[in-house]
Amino acid sequence: LVAMIYKSLQGPVVEETLEARKERQAKIRAIVMPRGVNKAPEVLKPDGRFASLADAVAGFLAARERTMEFARTTQDDLHRHFFAHTVLGPMSGYEWLVANARHAELHAGHIRELRAMDGFPVH
Repeated sequence: LVAMIYKSLQGPVVEETLEARKERQAKIRAIVMPRGVNKAPEVLKPDGRFASLADAVAGFLAARERTMEFARTTQDDLHRHFFAHTVLGPMSGYEWLVANARHAELHAGHIRELRAMDGFPVH
């Protein structure tokens, strides 16, 4: 998802009033997005590149660290560059950064749900 931030920075600066920003963000928050409604593009779908769960966790942690380093060090004006989300509409680079964190939280919740299901294999 950080790639979306970089793409947003390639676009033009968009000026918006505080009122317009609040209205757009309220619309984003109001959209109910049940699991499965927003399908990942092919390039982001799991492709078996990790040989083990440990490798997948290491890959996730490395990507998370790159994202956190970007957030800590960027000097770009993330609030004035936008890239459209397929369901939520235009989002600023800052909103993509916040969505990135929320995305990981949602997947962690899905994993907890699956593990709690009857018949889930216990190793």
